[in-house]
Amino acid sequence: MSIEIAKIHFHQDVDVEFDYARERWAALDDENTINDYVTYIAMYASDAAKVALVGDLKAQRAMLVKVANLAMTAAVRIDTGTMPERPIDLDTERFVPDGHAHGQGRAFEA
Repeated sequence: MSIEIAKIHFHQDVDVEFDYARERWAALDDENTINDYVTYIAMYASDAAKVALVGDLKAQRAMLVKVANLAMTAAVRIDTGTMPERPIDLDTERFVPDGHAHGQGRAFEA
């Protein structure tokens, strides 16, 4: 199979996964923040690496389809303005006066 055909198949599989996940998890997706999506992506990517150790390439590919779908879903939610804010983003009292939050190179104010 050519690379172009393989890409088409992969994109189709991601679209199928998107539709399945949206139907199955729609209520929860509406609450997921960027942190949640990144965590799920890391979990499935890690599972793909574990599957690779036992040589099950079909299962490895299935995990990568989930990773691609989660990344696409997160990007679409950002693009459409429907990504919920993280709790830390909503807790404005925890920000230092110059707008930097903990973990952004400035001291955290308790």
